Amino acid sequence: MTKMAWAENAVIIKDNGMQVAYHPKCPNCGKVYENITSNVGVSGGTTYAGTFSCYKCGKAFSCRFGRN
Repeated sequence: MTKMAWAENAVIIKDNGMQVAYHPKCPNCGKVYENITSNVGVSGGTTYAGTFSCYKCGKAFSCRFGRN
């Protein structure tokens, strides 16, 4: 059985055991970008999914995922 993925600075919308669909979430102001849906492969360990720039507060943040 595949373990659920965890996310940092993102809201997981779908997890099929190999790939995660998510919305980025700014850790500074809490803005969730529901108009942006990204996918990333998550198997074991930590996966970095890139850096986003918040349109609300202007700060940059990274999203990361993993399965433990």
